[in-house]
Amino acid sequence: MPVVRQCGLASVARATVYMQRTSQPTREQDLELLRLIDEQYTRRPFYGSRKMVTHLRT
Repeated sequence: MPVVRQCGLASVARATVYMQRTSQPTREQDLELLRLIDEQYTRRPFYGSRKMVTHLRT
């Protein structure tokens, strides 16, 4: 099926199909934050988002 037809059926612009995403480089801060979240979740999987934020801010 042609791209034009697919885009028409999905109600999206053809430019969306051809758009190339630019990947953002992962920042060191993000990696460190993910490590801390993973470490805390492994210790206390019952923590909700509020407790996790409180823990990360201390």
